[in-house]
Amino acid sequence: MTFPFLALLALAAQDTRAVPPAPPASQASADLGETALADRATHTNALADYRLYLQRFPNGAFAPDIRTIVTAREAVIRELSDHPTKGSVRAVRLVPLGALFDAPEARNASRAYPGASVKAAWYIAEDGQIEDCHILASTGPAAANDLTCALIMKYERASPARGDDGLPFRVIDVETFRWAR
Repeated sequence: MTFPFLALLALAAQDTRAVPPAPPASQASADLGETALADRATHTNALADYRLYLQRFPNGAFAPDIRTIVTAREAVIRELSDHPTKGSVRAVRLVPLGALFDAPEARNASRAYPGASVKAAWYIAEDGQIEDCHILASTGPAAANDLTCALIMKYERASPARGDDGLPFRVIDVETFRWAR
């Protein structure tokens, strides 16, 4: 299921102002039940997945919490849009990526995955939230890949990119992580 994401990376490489569409949430999630869709939304943290859940299960068990998340994220996007910058601004990482490996979950992983290299890509949404991490290439085991994306989703923070009009837009970030020997 990573092929649409790779196509978006190619698009973004051609045009730095490209605004990739939301991950194919409705296609990938169309047949999911309520709990599975809620799990997908919390895993990807994608606003599109949260909105899809609310569309399909407006009175579902997780609807109040998901509605709170969507409302808060939409408020941030509106606030950013109401205060455009003067000219374009790149997305800015607010946490050095090296700090991800200082997290408690990562302390023993360097010994468990010596020399593993994991190239990951993720979205920085219009509100600065990190969404939908994917592994593009890896020399390590699946557990190293899973841990890398888990760390990115949990600890990475960014301010959103803004276009020439000063308004925030969604971008893709890519980084290669090397687990120490």
